[in-house]
Amino acid sequence: QVRTNVEAANENIRSVLREVAAQGRVNIVIDPSVQGNVTLSMRNVTVNQALQALATMANLEIIPQPGNVFLFIDRTMAVQKHMHRQQST
Repeated sequence: QVRTNVEAANENIRSVLREVAAQGRVNIVIDPSVQGNVTLSMRNVTVNQALQALATMANLEIIPQPGNVFLFIDRTMAVQKHMHRQQST
């Protein structure tokens, strides 16, 4: 897996997601509900780890879509649209 470094200081979450996804050649779609800024410093992590950390920080769901695409959506919006991932018990 591709490893990366991610540095962001109060940067737009959408821009950071796009940058990290591009480094790993990951196909993403960012819902309009995704907003806000993030600050983080990660070194030598996989692209998947970086994307997951960003999603957790910004309260986002990552929902797999057909065609190897991942949708990033605000968790509250995902619940409202019944798109959230089911928690396994």
